[in-house]
Amino acid sequence: MLGSRLGAPVVHSIVTVTLPETEAGEEQRRVTLDIWYRQSPSVQGLIIEAPIPIVFQLPGWVTPRNVNERLALLLANRGLLVIAADDIAWHEPYADPADEAARVARLEIGDKTSYEHTLKSGARRVQIGARILARILDVLKSNPRLLELPNSITPDVHKIGIMGFSFGGATAVGAASSDQRITAVVNLDGWLFGEAAERPVPVPYLVFSSSQSIPTPAELSSSRFEERAAAGLNLKEQSHQANQVRLRPDALRFRIEGSDHADFTDSI
Repeated sequence: MLGSRLGAPVVHSIVTVTLPETEAGEEQRRVTLDIWYRQSPSVQGLIIEAPIPIVFQLPGWVTPRNVNERLALLLANRGLLVIAADDIAWHEPYADPADEAARVARLEIGDKTSYEHTLKSGARRVQIGARILARILDVLKSNPRLLELPNSITPDVHKIGIMGFSFGGATAVGAASSDQRITAVVNLDGWLFGEAAERPVPVPYLVFSSSQSIPTPAELSSSRFEERAAAGLNLKEQSHQANQVRLRPDALRFRIEGSDHADFTDSI
């Protein structure tokens, strides 16, 4: 149990949930989640129960779920139910060969071959992550006690947001594009992959970018393939963000001057 400056203390727990086999044939799978929530306040000894909005935290490529624990505590302090999940690299192997190849893939853009492989793997990883998130939401809606939540905590399944760091931002956008239960997305300095990079985000969208996200002319024309490829991805992401803001009044983007990619994690 963690202290809270806002009154009721914040509870942090780690639970392992078994996701049942799906009708589409996806195998039973165990996932481990970190969960934070503020204890329900009480008045004259009676516990006040009210549905709690949900925020999922998704980490970067091959990153564990504990990358933003301080942010999770802050959000829980504000009355949110925060659920953090690992990147799929930390999952048990997948039966589908294409899914397994994407699970173990690394984000590498040092040459044309690795760059194209990363784009292909990234698109597949977004799909896998979105499917896993949908299955967790199914459990949360049908039987929230499997997440070992006390009876006084009722998740509000009509208010579900996702906050993704780095590649987690891509998964968050992909999940929102395929699951209408998701009502808002926050992208913490992440490139988008697959179909999510080509279409508007269908829900309120907030993007925070680092200073490194604006490519320079020198980077775009660099003789080093890796530098040129990263600059091109940054340029594409900036274009996607500008288009999102143009199309939807509920889209906002902020660039944090003087920041770098890791500053959007607890390592700051």
